[in-house]
Amino acid sequence: MLMRTAEPPRAAPVAAAALAIAAVGAATILGAYFFEYVLHYQPCPLCLEQRIPYYVAIPLALVVAVAAKRQAPRPLLISVVSFGFRYGIPSDADLVFDVRFLPNPHFVPRLRPYSGKDPKVARYIRSFPQTGQFLRRIENLLAYLLPHYIREGKSYLTIALGCTGGRHRSVTLAEVISRNLKRRGYATKVVHRDMDKSGS
Repeated sequence: MLMRTAEPPRAAPVAAAALAIAAVGAATILGAYFFEYVLHYQPCPLCLEQRIPYYVAIPLALVVAVAAKRQAPRPLLISVVSFGFRYGIPSDADLVFDVRFLPNPHFVPRLRPYSGKDPKVARYIRSFPQTGQFLRRIENLLAYLLPHYIREGKSYLTIALGCTGGRHRSVTLAEVISRNLKRRGYATKVVHRDMDKSGS
C-alpha cells in the first residue's frame, strides 16, 4: 500500500477560511452601514470603535487568501510507462526502473502469447516474492518523492518501467503502480509503449 508522507501544506482550506472571515466581516460592516445610512440609526462612539477590528481584519483576510492561493501547489500529473529496453528508454522518463530481474513469462509457453495486462500473466509475475518486495520498495520511494516534487512545482512526472520487450513484466507492474497511485488521489495515466510489438 502506498503511503503518503511529508505531504505539502494544503493551501485551499487556508484560503477558504480567510475568505470566510472576510465575508463575515464585510457582512457585519454592511449591516452596520444599513442601520446607519438607511434606517438612520446613529451609532454610539463604542459602536464606531467596534468597527475598527473589522476594518483591519477584512483586508488582512483577503491578503491571506490571495497568498494562500498563490502558494497552492499545481497538480502533479503522473504518467506510468511500460517499455522494452530493446526499443530504447523513453526520452521523457524522469524515473526509470529495470524489472528484468523478475522471471520472464516469455519463457512460459502458455503465457507467451498474452500481455502483462492478462490476469494469467499478472498472477504469474506477482506470484514471486521479489515482485511484492520490489513493489513495496517502489511505492515507499514514491511516497517520499512525490510530495517533494509537488513542493518544487513539478507539474508532470513520467515513471518508466522496462523489461526486455515491454510486453509482460513491465506492463503488469505499470498497471499495479498506476492503480496504487490513483487510489492515493494522484492524477495518473498508464501508457504501454511497446506492448504490441514483438518480443518478450
